[in-house]
Amino acid sequence: MNLGLLASLLLTAAALPLWAAAPPIVPVRIDPGLPGAGSTDSFRINASTDSVEIPVRPLSPDAETSCHALTVVFDDNGDGGPVVEWLAADSEATLLSAGLGTLGTGSGTEARTLLLPQNLTLPGGTLRVSFAGRFGRLRTIELLPCAEITVAAPPDRGDAVMVNNTGRVLSGNEVSGGEAPLLRGDLTHGRVVRAELSASPIPLGEASPVEVIVPMESVAGESFLRAELSGLDPSSRVEVAVNGTSLGPLGMEPFPLDDAATIRSPSGRLVRAGWRAGAAFVPAGLWKQGENSVVLSLRRSGDDPGTPVRLRNAVAELLFTGSNAGYATAGSSHDSPAPAETLSNGSAYGNPSRSLFHATLPPPIAADETPVAP
Repeated sequence: MNLGLLASLLLTAAALPLWAAAPPIVPVRIDPGLPGAGSTDSFRINASTDSVEIPVRPLSPDAETSCHALTVVFDDNGDGGPVVEWLAADSEATLLSAGLGTLGTGSGTEARTLLLPQNLTLPGGTLRVSFAGRFGRLRTIELLPCAEITVAAPPDRGDAVMVNNTGRVLSGNEVSGGEAPLLRGDLTHGRVVRAELSASPIPLGEASPVEVIVPMESVAGESFLRAELSGLDPSSRVEVAVNGTSLGPLGMEPFPLDDAATIRSPSGRLVRAGWRAGAAFVPAGLWKQGENSVVLSLRRSGDDPGTPVRLRNAVAELLFTGSNAGYATAGSSHDSPAPAETLSNGSAYGNPSRSLFHATLPPPIAADETPVAP
């Protein structure tokens, strides 16, 4: 292993003693140029296995810390990513993730979070993160104590398991080592239709904007365009246009500057690892009957280093009310059922044909009803 590659690895390890409240989280930087690098009271580096081991002390069953969240930031080149194991006190190993990364096309600098339940860590043990032969691509490892709280959630958020530092709700699949779900197909909820634009990750470059054609038999009203991006430099932007009208840049979610996924590049540039959500509001009047063009264009800042940018889970959330429910033909009764309608055509980059997606528009509002946004 090339120890010079360790300079970019930042490790924060926290464990609660039985008699004290949670201590402040103090980052510990591993510097191979200093004596004792690779071994402290909080972690150990095993050069022979390209792994980091974090001891976790036993906890009292009634301790405020009911679980731990492990965040691993690494350069994902599409070769599987780091392996995560839990070593019990009796040395029995439990595989928590066979690989946090992707297979095939890498996602760039990735950030993945695993939730370690108290029934696993209660008796204490050791957490091991291995990246055999690729240890230099580990960027940050952070283990944080968490407390469970009671939260009420609508049925469609029933899989909500963890809230991260950005306020994003992580699903049980994500915090168990699986990947984030792709928003495929169209979905009707009340008078709102969520139409797929592009679910699978696709590249987005300055010379290669993404355009998706959205066919509509009826004209939608106020809407949102939403998408997730990876590799986007904080000083750069993605501009959105609907039917040739610019909506300005996609509004990107803010991120904590002291979070494990906020790191520095080798040149000292601020980098946000993983995927960031963005949205743009579409005023009423921009959609039209027939084919609609949605274009997303990358605009890099002058000092953007040119990191590849990828787009996924791009959707249009379309509101249909009494004023834009034009699918009721002249002379037809408002009590007639609304016909099934295909709203999105998927993506030109390999998504299924739009004929597979059939979202049913909500029924027209009766004359004596008052349109109310959902």
